[in-house]
Amino acid sequence: MVCHHCVRAVEQILRDVGAENFNVELGKATLEQPLSDAAMDQLVLRLRRDGFELIADRESEIVEKTKRAILHQSVKKKKSNTTFQSALSGNLV
Repeated sequence: MVCHHCVRAVEQILRDVGAENFNVELGKATLEQPLSDAAMDQLVLRLRRDGFELIADRESEIVEKTKRAILHQSVKKKKSNTTFQSALSGNLV
């Protein structure tokens, strides 16, 4: 997820599959309660249909954080003298 429209789309998908008490941020969704197997299957299908992907392993999470950091830094670079290396390492923790 790289924009606020994406956040709203994922929030709607989560509501549609019956999730309650969740938080969606750019690139991350956190649920307080786990979904049933059927709801999780629906979630994966809906996310894929709408161009998103469920990231469940650490390696994929790092790749996603890297993409978000690059996007963030490319926008921020115009306003800051921070090096890309320091910005990237700060976002991967």
